[in-house]
Amino acid sequence: MAESDCPNDIEKVAHSLSKAWEFLSGEVRMFQRVPQSHDELPVADFSFYIPLRLMDASRSGGVGVLIQQSDAIRVATNMFGVARQEIEHDDLRDACAEVCNVFTYCMATHFGAGQQVEIGLPREAGPAQYQTFSESCVTRGVFEGCDGARRLLVVLYDSLQLPS
Repeated sequence: MAESDCPNDIEKVAHSLSKAWEFLSGEVRMFQRVPQSHDELPVADFSFYIPLRLMDASRSGGVGVLIQQSDAIRVATNMFGVARQEIEHDDLRDACAEVCNVFTYCMATHFGAGQQVEIGLPREAGPAQYQTFSESCVTRGVFEGCDGARRLLVVLYDSLQLPS
């Protein structure tokens, strides 16, 4: 979200992300919008991206979610109702993809400003993909949910070019 966006929308997004995280993880964690920085996004153990496009194809972008291992474990154990020892790597990936789905829904209503938004499928995105996003997109907003040293980021992107 651009700095000029309505503060109430920013508060609604942060609140929606906080409620979604509580549902997904069973943990209360408050999200807030963080000031834009030109620094690269930190590397996360599980990074996902979902493309967004306005139905009239006038604009595209996406949502990125960067999740650390400890948060992935928290979500997977809550989501699947199993002990930590029973969680496998594929379970963590599945749980993180679902976090990306839910967080994207929280962000999508604000991407389209009342227009219908087409939401794609979650894709894993490593450092190389996030480098591509930084070169081909504008970061509209970064939301962060922290719990001590644990830091979960949700990033809203806007493409610099119209989709072909």
